[in-house]
Amino acid sequence: ATDVNGCTAQDSMLVDILNAGIVQNDTTICEGDSLVLGINVGGGSQNMSGGIPVWTELVSSSNIPQSFSYYPYAFDRVNRKVYMINSSSGWFYSFNVDNLQFSQISVSGYPNFSGAAGSMIFNPSNNTVQFWRSGTDNVFEVSTSGGSVSQVGNGGFSSSLYGSNPIYNGVTNNPAIMHGYGFFAVRNVAYELENGSWSSKRPNSSNEPYKRMSTIMLPNSDYSKAYIIDGRGNQSGSQTENSCSISGGQDWASDVGKWCWLRDIWEINLNDWSATNILPLNSNFGGTGRFGFDYSNNTFYSFGGYIPAATYGQSVQWNNDLRRFRVGIDSDWEVISQTGEIPPTGFNFTSYYDSQNNRFLSLSNDGIWELKFNSSNYTYNWSPGGETTSSINVSPTSTTTYTVDVTSGSTTCQDSVVVTVNPAQEISIDSTSCDSIQWA
Repeated sequence: ATDVNGCTAQDSMLVDILNAGIVQNDTTICEGDSLVLGINVGGGSQNMSGGIPVWTELVSSSNIPQSFSYYPYAFDRVNRKVYMINSSSGWFYSFNVDNLQFSQISVSGYPNFSGAAGSMIFNPSNNTVQFWRSGTDNVFEVSTSGGSVSQVGNGGFSSSLYGSNPIYNGVTNNPAIMHGYGFFAVRNVAYELENGSWSSKRPNSSNEPYKRMSTIMLPNSDYSKAYIIDGRGNQSGSQTENSCSISGGQDWASDVGKWCWLRDIWEINLNDWSATNILPLNSNFGGTGRFGFDYSNNTFYSFGGYIPAATYGQSVQWNNDLRRFRVGIDSDWEVISQTGEIPPTGFNFTSYYDSQNNRFLSLSNDGIWELKFNSSNYTYNWSPGGETTSSINVSPTSTTTYTVDVTSGSTTCQDSVVVTVNPAQEISIDSTSCDSIQWA
């Protein structure tokens, strides 16, 4: 606008356009099968989990205690704290994700090993942090309120299990690990601490999910499943192969050979340690090293990352693209828009999903950020069923029309989809026949 004196002023505002679009590639199922129906709101594919993603820096690097800025961490979802412990330096810190305060917790009896714990988990069954050097070494625990450290597991240092992924098994309430590296080879083994001793749960195998390292494992809502995301490795596990041995694979160079950049996702059922493929090898990752899992909406995120060098000695290429993969809805990763104070690229970037506030918390030596969805307060109402989440799992016995109402303020939009159910075919066989039966 321009006034009588010729002065011009300008203002702007964000107009949030609400729509409701059910997303599903295939809505025909067989009787007895199930299907995930998801919803895009506020402008389609630019949105995630019901809103526009906005980054905000919560804590700058200068305000993080130096002793806290080490990996790994452990997240207590209920008490809303991230923990970090360093045995050799003798400190135990918590970070409150709501008031953004750091607190040092008084602890005695630290075990005698150097550096920060290489592996640690939060155990919600007894409100402790359990930690160990790596692999199947001795396991220690301390209450999150402080006190004395106690040893809860007997083991030994293994030179073949460097870099293994620590897991909390919510089925058994035990710490566990998967993967490992040593002697120029990676492994896909799994061990669980049972009654104070490490027990094998998965052997080293040439079957998928292939042997790997530099991977991330993230839990579901009740810790009964863990998800393997990406990594470098191959079927043999050998580091000395001359090139990626997987068809269509991309080289990930090392000092003595080349791995494959695996670019896949697997689900590990912690009831029996069985594996189910979620996203196949050589998918559209775009980068590696920085991932998160929204277990409320069954959606994976990639917060940028690096593209591994195919030739040893070359620098890796970084990007900060935001990608999303919705299980049961998307066929692969897709790049989505983001805004706000986007974190810088770099290693040691750990992200936790905060279901209470529908956001991700990302920690690094450069600061602590949140990735939050926009301020529009979306509510969902599905019919039939009355479910109120942005995605639902349906298993109708006959062809059914599903309708969703999406409301923001006083505005409601609606969409519907028909799920077609093909009845199962029954085959009757006369088992008294003298002739042989040939199945087709």
